[in-house]
Order: sequence, then structure tokens, then C-alpha cells
Amino acid sequence: MGQKSHLGIIGAGVAVKKAQSGIGLFDTVSITHLPDWHLEYPGSYNVFDDISDLIADSGCDGLYIATPVAAHQHHIHAALTSKLPTLVEKPMLLSSSQEELFRDYDKSKVRVAFKKRYSLPARLIKSTISAKPRGGASLAMRWFAPYPGDKHWKLDKAMAGGGILMDVGTHMLDMARFCCGSINVSAVREIRFDAKCETESYFSITCTSQSGVSILLEGGWESENSFQEIRFWDGDSAIDWRKDDQSTVQRLSVRSSAGRSMQEVRPDEEYRLMFQQFLGLCWGQQDDLPTWMDGIENLRAIEEIFELVRVQG
Repeated sequence: MGQKSHLGIIGAGVAVKKAQSGIGLFDTVSITHLPDWHLEYPGSYNVFDDISDLIADSGCDGLYIATPVAAHQHHIHAALTSKLPTLVEKPMLLSSSQEELFRDYDKSKVRVAFKKRYSLPARLIKSTISAKPRGGASLAMRWFAPYPGDKHWKLDKAMAGGGILMDVGTHMLDMARFCCGSINVSAVREIRFDAKCETESYFSITCTSQSGVSILLEGGWESENSFQEIRFWDGDSAIDWRKDDQSTVQRLSVRSSAGRSMQEVRPDEEYRLMFQQFLGLCWGQQDDLPTWMDGIENLRAIEEIFELVRVQG
């Protein structure tokens, strides 16, 4: 018989539902911290009353934390105490200052679920930039996410740490850093705040990068026609990808000096590849998942944007 794998999940919201192609790589799954308003999970999961029972009694090899951001501090503390490999949904914490709470813990087995690194567009853009390390290239990402609803925790600053920047901006900043090397936010072109919940509902920022790529990131909430779009161009090379949330089909266009090609992208591929890496970590293998420090640097980039907004008035 081969080695059996067991994943422990803390949370049962949308993130867990979307990640089924990756979670399914594990032979057994246990789950806890089920929110009253959302109980969508496979019936084959073992259910525990709380995280301490799950860690003590399930025999899991690793933990996946997918709860509202405000709960991460408590769940990360339990995970670090258990010394189990842990994958935390982004953003990792409410702010980078919370890092101090974990100063005395070994965080070498903590990883952050920046799944966009594992998307086909991200991998192609990174390889193109690596093969042609010169300035003049441009990367533009637009992400207009479905509006979650007036009372959703993602619009509650105490629960989420912010609004659209904390929800999708974290992914975009990490993907830009993954593709282009270290980045610096150069300007906040525009940011809008929702008067009802006092969190940001739209942003447009520009960044400079170590590789010389000019970066534009734009995101917001969208009530009807939500979508994601990535465009990269550098001389005779261009990569275009778009995902409309109303469609299950994603198409990727790649242009080079050799011509142009079109590819279909599997929507669940990024989850599968991310959890494949996490499964390897649970078995003591090397992995390329974003680390604790990647999560902290991401939060610092978000905070830098808010500071620029404050300075700009």
C-alpha cells in the first residue's frame, strides 16, 4: 500500500468549495470551524467540533486555514503549536504588525495560498521575463470580483482588514512579485471607499519592478459582470488571458515572433498545482509555495498603498 495522506481544514466557506480539485489530492479530509451560514462540504469529510479536537484526534498530516482573516491569528497559533505543515488563505493576517505575536515560533512550515502563482498565465509571463531580462515590458492586471453582499465579512474592516485590496489586491501584488521580481508601489492612481462600510471598493495602482517591467493593477467589486484579465507585452511577445465569471471557459492567447496560439485553461489547475506542492510539504519534500515572509511582505505592500493614499490626501 502507498502512503496515505490526511488534510485538516479549518473553515468551510467559498475558498474550500473552490479548492476541491486540490483538496481531493488527499486521501482523507477532516474539517472544523463550520460557519452557521455555510455548510457546503462533501459528506465524506470527518467533522470535528473545534481546531484543538481536529489537531489532537484526526491524525492529519497538514492544516489548511480558510476562515475569515480576523480568525487567522488564533488558528495560526494553534497550527504553530502543533508543528504541522500549514497552508493559510490570503491575506495571512490583518496586518504585518501581527507578525510580532509569533516571533518565538518556528514558522518554517507555514505557507500562504497565493494560488495565482500557479495559473498558466503567471507561469508563462515569468518564463518570458526570465528569458528576456530587459526593460520596456508592461504587465496589466484587472480583477473585478463579484460583490459579496452588504453584510459579508469581506466588507467588514474588523474581520477582513480592508476591502477589495485585501481580497483580490493581495493576489495581484503577489503575482506581480512572482512574475517580475521585487516590486515597489510607485503611485496610487485612484482609490474609492464604500461609504456604507468604510472599506475600499476600487483601486488603480502602478508599480515598478526589479526586472524593469511596468505594472498596472486595477480591481474593484462588480455586481453583475465580474471578470479577471491579464495582459503582458514586450516587443514581439504578448500574453492575453481573460476569465469571465459567468463562463467556465478561460482562453489564453500567446504571441511571439513564431506566430500566435490560443489555449484553453483549466479553471481548477491553479488549485491542483498549489495543493500538490502542499501535499509534498506534508510528506517532508521540498516545495515552492509562498512562505511566511512572502505573506508578511504582501501585507506590507498593502499597507504601503494605504500610506500613499494618506499622504496624497
